[in-house]
Amino acid sequence: MSASVSRSGWRSAGRPATRSASESGSQRGSATVLTVSAIAVIFMLVGAAIIVTGYVLAARRAGQAADLAALSAAATIDFGEPGCPVAEQIALKNGARVVNCDHVGDVLEFAVTVEVRLDVSPPLPGMPDHVTSRASAGCMVGVPDTPGNAWHTPQ
Repeated sequence: MSASVSRSGWRSAGRPATRSASESGSQRGSATVLTVSAIAVIFMLVGAAIIVTGYVLAARRAGQAADLAALSAAATIDFGEPGCPVAEQIALKNGARVVNCDHVGDVLEFAVTVEVRLDVSPPLPGMPDHVTSRASAGCMVGVPDTPGNAWHTPQ
């Protein structure tokens, strides 16, 4: 009885055909390499997402610190006292520091602009080590209250 080997690797008599060493060894371990590569790519994507999230959160914190510092400075100026020292204190309490504080105007009509800097930790090579944000607040007489208007009309 003569057994012929089909393309599927089985003999017609029902026994598996033996494969040569070059055929069976060429694919041995390829699933492991593919799996390890896929896991490495997933880890890199997760790491990149964590880095981006850290910068987004730092930018939001800087924005909040700038807003709060500018509003606090404006409220202090509204009471006739200098606002920039208060802005510095508020920024420090929020983990940022004031880079620039400008006060324009007099006691009745004024604007204060505060720029804060927040360090990003841990700093990564090739990436910015800080984020900045700027906010303005003040009191302008005669400016109508409209949605989205940063200025208010005293009552």
